[in-house]
Amino acid sequence: MSFGDNGNCVGEILGKPCQGINIMFLIMNEERLNVGVQSVGLSSGAYLSALGYARERKQGVDIRKKSASGEQVPIINHPDVRRNLLGMKAFVDGLRALNYYTAYCIDMRNAALDESEKKDYDSVVDLLTPLCKAYSSIKGFDVCSNAMNVFGGYGYCQDYPVEQYLRDQKITALYEGTNAIHSIDLITRKLKINEGRAFKMLMSIMDSCIENARKNPATASYAKKVLDAKNSFIKATETVTSMLGGGKIPEAHHDSLAFLEITGDVLLAWMHLWQLTIADERLSELFVSAGALTPEDKSACMEQNGDAAFYSGKILSSRHYISKLLPLTEALITTLMVEDYPALEIRDVSF
Repeated sequence: MSFGDNGNCVGEILGKPCQGINIMFLIMNEERLNVGVQSVGLSSGAYLSALGYARERKQGVDIRKKSASGEQVPIINHPDVRRNLLGMKAFVDGLRALNYYTAYCIDMRNAALDESEKKDYDSVVDLLTPLCKAYSSIKGFDVCSNAMNVFGGYGYCQDYPVEQYLRDQKITALYEGTNAIHSIDLITRKLKINEGRAFKMLMSIMDSCIENARKNPATASYAKKVLDAKNSFIKATETVTSMLGGGKIPEAHHDSLAFLEITGDVLLAWMHLWQLTIADERLSELFVSAGALTPEDKSACMEQNGDAAFYSGKILSSRHYISKLLPLTEALITTLMVEDYPALEIRDVSF
């Protein structure tokens, strides 16, 4: 690329002198949110492709019948495939909710008449931006990788679209700022933006969701799990801010990506608890209106009623995330709490 071959080049100043970088970041931040949506779209496509394949591909027998000579069944009947599919659905549902909630905050900011309210929502959007971008791309890549596993070796080849979903997903972790850069931005700038009001506002809204879920016997135990995760997350946040305040900058940067993942995991737990509470209420209403009182009637209702099947899927997706995936976050929190940094000690010649 060259300029000035056929005349003088003219540069136009955007805004006032020295404001160009700030103006550029207005565009960059919008694009970062777009990358988050791109990640959700790719992971959703990969999940749905894997789901369709699992329903069609016949391999192996039903393990519950314990007969090697039994009829071949679609692989969606195998427990490991079902676990994989529901894990993908849980992340796709959660990531979509996180990105939608951020869009909701943008709408609230734009519609706010009170300047204080506008500033609060603007700060929340700023706080959520690195999570929509980076966390969505991290977990979205995992979803695409797991989708390929459902296809087996076929998924690695171009006969099916999942290999391109995986390749296309990888760039979302790199452009508009690598995920490591976003994690550093999260701990050094976004946590304390607007004097920490954005973080406190999110925690307060999460507390309200947890309290609402605790009132329903069907969701109370899941509310307890999310509350425990939130409390551990608060301790992790205090650890990171203490590192930064105590001058342990390299140590904080060392653990910043782990902290971003922890933050995303806990925010998705909130999204899932929110969806679980709503879906449980709606499904109960559908059962009552359909006169489905017995387990058999409810099962038949879900087979015949698309809304009932949808809400049931939401409930089980959220339960799976909170019970089977969220506990893994505790391991990340443990690593963050351990004050041992071999990567900062090792000499270049020793790698």
